[in-house]
Amino acid sequence: MSHSALVEHRQNVRTLSGSIFEIGFNTALLDYDDRVEPASAQAFSYISGFSRERFSLQTDGTYRSERTPLLAGWVGQRNQDGTGTLRDKQGTVRTFNSQGLLTAITDSTGNTVTVVRNGAQIQQIIEPGGRALT
Repeated sequence: MSHSALVEHRQNVRTLSGSIFEIGFNTALLDYDDRVEPASAQAFSYISGFSRERFSLQTDGTYRSERTPLLAGWVGQRNQDGTGTLRDKQGTVRTFNSQGLLTAITDSTGNTVTVVRNGAQIQQIIEPGGRALT
């Protein structure tokens, strides 16, 4: 099951002839099921949707993707407690718990969306202003 935030916008429009029709769009903003899995002591896999990308250990102690140009500039870190982070080239940081599940997304200006879990199950998604989706 995928967990996403969905934005819906609907608007009624009147044509010159006087008839009314509805226009709108739906947009999935973020997928909160992103996760990381250890591939070995020297690598981990980042899973997002149907995509899986391997990040390999570098000499500076960070992990980087070596195959996918889209992920060039992304930098992974593993912590002693098993948690980790993945920073993209725009400065957004994804934080993962010791089970590899996404727990937070922090943008480059410090705004954090927190994902509260009970095991693997998402209980709440809390936006930077404190409002929660349960």
